[in-house]
Amino acid sequence: MRASLRRLLVPFFAPVAIVALVTCTEPTVATGPVSASGKATLSIVPAFSGAASQAMAMYRAANLDIDRVRVVIVRPPADTLKDTTVTYVAAQGDVSLDLTIKAVPGEQLTVGLEYRAGAVVLFAGSGRVTARALNAPSGALPASPIVVIPVGPGATAASIVVTPSSGSFPTNSVVTFGAKAFTPSGTEIAGALFTWSTSDATVGTIGASTGALQPTTKGGPLVVSATTLNGISGTAAITLF
Repeated sequence: MRASLRRLLVPFFAPVAIVALVTCTEPTVATGPVSASGKATLSIVPAFSGAASQAMAMYRAANLDIDRVRVVIVRPPADTLKDTTVTYVAAQGDVSLDLTIKAVPGEQLTVGLEYRAGAVVLFAGSGRVTARALNAPSGALPASPIVVIPVGPGATAASIVVTPSSGSFPTNSVVTFGAKAFTPSGTEIAGALFTWSTSDATVGTIGASTGALQPTTKGGPLVVSATTLNGISGTAAITLF
């Protein structure tokens, strides 16, 4: 089958949206061309999770930005029909690809999407898509949503340790915090990303990506939080005087 994959890459709220249309047709044979019923089409669109916008801000603070998108089409359980990666440049507009796969109308395929910064996968998702006949009635081919979630460094964290975890500090000095993320088995996650916040901005504010706390002259108790891509948080309880 001949597959034409037309991809629309456009910015949306923070990450990049991708709309893919895959058209599959049987090749012409000696007896003549295949009828319309032998042709199929797929339509997919990403559905970014609610955490995508915050995750993208964390990525960009760490100098990680989407520069390529990987598309994998599989016939279950494990027959890979196509595995291709497209370089993405901001504001480049439409990107068209010509692919060759094998599929027929009514067949269910699994489509996987990966949004990458070099070798680092930032967002990923997969879902089942049904190939539809090209001559199906208008509107019979709704785009199949592929739920895409953040999967970058720290997305598998089960716990976070913040340092210093407690203490008293003068209001006339910046306090720098650090954090480590751990898997459910207790293994530290290298390069985990965090966003920082405080419980009371009138007592102290903190750099969202740096962990540097700037106290105000007010002083008092304060909770400092570090949160990973999957929403897991670790805290430190301090007093500023």
